[in-house]
Amino acid sequence: ITICYEDADLSMRSFQKAGDSDPIPAAINAEIATFYHELAHAVIDIYDLPITGREEDASDQLVVFLLLEPDENGVVNPAAEGAVRDYARMFEQYAAGQDILVEADFAAKHSVNKTRMYNVLCWFYGHDPAEHADLVTDGLLPQDRADGCEDEYRQLDKSWSKLLEPYLD
Repeated sequence: ITICYEDADLSMRSFQKAGDSDPIPAAINAEIATFYHELAHAVIDIYDLPITGREEDASDQLVVFLLLEPDENGVVNPAAEGAVRDYARMFEQYAAGQDILVEADFAAKHSVNKTRMYNVLCWFYGHDPAEHADLVTDGLLPQDRADGCEDEYRQLDKSWSKLLEPYLD
């Protein structure tokens, strides 16, 4: 897996443009999540995992699933939660930098950036709605989307757990 310096630089500039006084931590978080996204592609390929829908969306799901996996004490690593949040923020910033969507954007292999942002936020919220209620109260995730996010995350968790079960110790 190769993550280009240019990608890290783009993340840093995006968070700087978003107003982060120190964009480096957010850029590192986004790059960690990007690594997991590319790892997801590798896992899907190596184990020939069946997926329905677009592999890019499935890879985003696996990012959230893996990063939010609790440890043996049932605790999710706060740094991993930060990576998921900043991964979503990265898509928000990419979308903000795109003035006009054209037909090719809707036909691309990746969902449009705003859709990816809302998907990641939804799954993050759905993982623990009480803990992440701020996503809704702060207006980052619309209530009508949030209403189904717990079910979306449960389905994501069930599916990825079943798909990966034969390969995990």
